[in-house]
Amino acid sequence: MTLLTATIGFPIASALILWFGVLGLIATALITGIPSMLIGLRYIRKQYGVTVDLEIVDKDTYSIRHSGNCNLCGYLAVRFSELDGVSYRVITFVATIIPSIMVTRAISRSDINNLRELAIGLGPVARLTNSILNILKK
Repeated sequence: MTLLTATIGFPIASALILWFGVLGLIATALITGIPSMLIGLRYIRKQYGVTVDLEIVDKDTYSIRHSGNCNLCGYLAVRFSELDGVSYRVITFVATIIPSIMVTRAISRSDINNLRELAIGLGPVARLTNSILNILKK
């Protein structure tokens, strides 16, 4: 799979980086993983008989894209210093991802329980995480 990704990615990266610079590198990173992922999903389906629920993947992708777009629009509208910009982006992302997840119902109760168990290891941050998960559970 890595060889396939490299075979596809190297020529695309060479062209896109020359034309678009860093944006070309980002586009290459987004594009080159898709063929190997599809081949891997096909192999897993044939070998193990397991499929992926693409409806849930679509809901997750929508929620993350929506939050990222809101974050970017707000960040581009106002100039911030580095630290203020990072703080703003984190707060905006969290504030928009939670309603997006709630509206699309991208996370099920079992997912929330798994995240709660995972958050136990975070120590002092576990309280904040559990309060967010309680909101999502409702």
